[in-house]
Amino acid sequence: LQKKPHKRYASARDLADDLRRWLDGRPILARRTSLPERAVKWARRRPAAAALIGAALLMLVGLFVGLAWYARQQRQQEAVVLVEKLTSAEVGAVPGLIERLGPLRPWAEPLLRQLVAEAGPESRERLHAALALLPSDPSQADFLVARLSTAGPDELLVIRDALRPHAARVADPLWQTLLAEGDSARRFRAACVLASLTTSDQRWKSLGPSIAGWLVAENPLLVGRWSEALRPIGPVLLDPLIQIVRDEQQPVALRDLAVNLLADHAANRPEVLAGLAVDVEPRHFARLFQVLRNHRELASRHLRAVLATPLPTLADQRDALARRQATAAVALTLLGQPEAAWKLLPHSSDPSRRTYLTFALGRFGTASQVLIERLKTEQDASARVALILALGEYTAEQLPPKQQQEVVALLLRWYRVDPHPGVHSAIDWLLRHDRLGPLPRKLNWGQSAALARIDQELAGKPPGPRRWLVTVEGHTLALIPDQPTFWMGSPDDEPDRQKNIESPSHQRRIPRIFAIATKEVTIEQFERFLRDTRAQPLSYAQHYSPDRSGPVIGISWYHAAQYCNWLSKKAGLPESEWCYPANSIGEGMKLSEDFLKRKGFRLPTEAEWEYACRAGASTPRFYGHSPVLLDEYAWYYRNSEDRAWPVGQLRPNDLGLFDVYGNVLEWCQDRLRAYPSSPAQPQDDLPGPFDLSVPDSPLFSRILRGGSFGSRPHTLRSAARLRDRPGTRFDSVGFRVARTLD
Repeated sequence: LQKKPHKRYASARDLADDLRRWLDGRPILARRTSLPERAVKWARRRPAAAALIGAALLMLVGLFVGLAWYARQQRQQEAVVLVEKLTSAEVGAVPGLIERLGPLRPWAEPLLRQLVAEAGPESRERLHAALALLPSDPSQADFLVARLSTAGPDELLVIRDALRPHAARVADPLWQTLLAEGDSARRFRAACVLASLTTSDQRWKSLGPSIAGWLVAENPLLVGRWSEALRPIGPVLLDPLIQIVRDEQQPVALRDLAVNLLADHAANRPEVLAGLAVDVEPRHFARLFQVLRNHRELASRHLRAVLATPLPTLADQRDALARRQATAAVALTLLGQPEAAWKLLPHSSDPSRRTYLTFALGRFGTASQVLIERLKTEQDASARVALILALGEYTAEQLPPKQQQEVVALLLRWYRVDPHPGVHSAIDWLLRHDRLGPLPRKLNWGQSAALARIDQELAGKPPGPRRWLVTVEGHTLALIPDQPTFWMGSPDDEPDRQKNIESPSHQRRIPRIFAIATKEVTIEQFERFLRDTRAQPLSYAQHYSPDRSGPVIGISWYHAAQYCNWLSKKAGLPESEWCYPANSIGEGMKLSEDFLKRKGFRLPTEAEWEYACRAGASTPRFYGHSPVLLDEYAWYYRNSEDRAWPVGQLRPNDLGLFDVYGNVLEWCQDRLRAYPSSPAQPQDDLPGPFDLSVPDSPLFSRILRGGSFGSRPHTLRSAARLRDRPGTRFDSVGFRVARTLD
């Protein structure tokens, strides 16, 4: 029936075939049957098979629907579990849990919003829920900023990282908090967050001191975490932290924290750490040096620059730089470059650097063997003195028994034969005393008996090449072989000077060779004199000098002169060589015009005393400038407990004299006279016309030098002068002896 011939049946047979197909329910060929029609026709032909397939399809659809429902329920349950974990987790685990929420957010966010609505604003649940909602709800940033005011460091670091993508929203409110007056805790926490969000802001520099102060005031156990938050602005904290370390008025704990923070924030700034290391105390130095060792070349360069800095004129600045240079020399020694330290060991007119070095070598951790090896080969006597004194700063842990034995054997040999009086007394100080009153010795060398045996063997024997000798009564005397000229008195710029009696500073020549005792006369020695001469027992307040090895006190000038005559007699000198009248010591006594030429024992002249006290130093004290070190050299009001202590316990000077500052005031030979008005012209140390008479009168008052156990630091200077009547007896006054040799 098709109009187009090519679409008609080609033959009656083809038509018959299609009719039979139609009658059988099969698709006909004359027209293409769609797939659904073919399926329906097939089902009609095979109803049982079609029913089975339909049932199977229904089962598959049900299965897929069930699986989808189960998956949804499973994700819902996972979201519930994860939210529960999130709300109870430690804050450090929260970022990881939030990341796991990604595919579960459709189910988790309703739970999180419910928590936000129900949990208290200070609760952990509220904080963690806000952190989890923040990626999809930027308004949570406002809550997180407010929550910072009570956040600990761990919470803050998590909040900070979460807020980073929202810096534009939170930066201004945080800066307003930081710049406002008031709650320092809120301001500090704002700084910790802003440090990462606006690192390059120019306002940080002015805020550095405040932030550093807040940082060190935090709980020491948490400071490391706070410091980590501030690391991006670490450079602006360096100077303020350095100021905290250097400020001795700050609590020790804050200064300790500041040092640890500097070691961390300046780990790659060796020039900063080296500059600070030379200013700090030993425990702080040790922490900084741990970092400096990692930058040997740069650190060494800076330390050498410190050593090359010229010493300034002003005493305080000069002393401060001297201490820094000594520490720099020790630091270089620890870096394997000890030559700088060895150059500072010989004595000089300003021994400040050398003095600080003797304390710093041991305290700052120089290996004892380094000093011992240098001591064995050192040719300069004054450098040996410094090394021996430096060993006194070592503890038993720093100086093992084998090394102690090695040092003891060497020093006992030197104690007998070394010609230098400073070396002799330095060994005496190091090895003899096993106790130090209220100042315990770091190490008990235990050699008192060995030294006493050597003293007994040498007593009364000629010194030979030695510049020291031991008298028959046990006095060790330092010999001054030349006729020295030195600057006496205090210069105009010396702090605490008494201008009316200490000036002008002038040249004084001592026109004789003399010897002076290294120690003050002890109670034991003076009592031997009293017993031997059957004199009246000495009356004094024993609680001011309770030890028989302590200095004799309550002594008048006349008593001291009597003792000197007794020593001359015990030494076998004829009366013609005695410096004082044999039988008329006392009120109104007169001295021979040549008494300073006689070989007998006597009191030192004021010039002899000051020369021996200074021991070549032009500084206010024989060790340098600073009164801070007086505890190591003098018994005075701060460390004496209002009493005198056994002689020779504290460090001697380079001529071997002990206790020239503090312990007891010491009588000198001269009466008080004004210094010459022509300071540049050397004046001989000779008696004046009124010095030969010794009446017990204020007009003839005798010089007292050195200060006592009750003195204040300003009087404990080489140039300081006092006076009193020769008959005066005070429980703070004693003496040491001297004699002319040629």
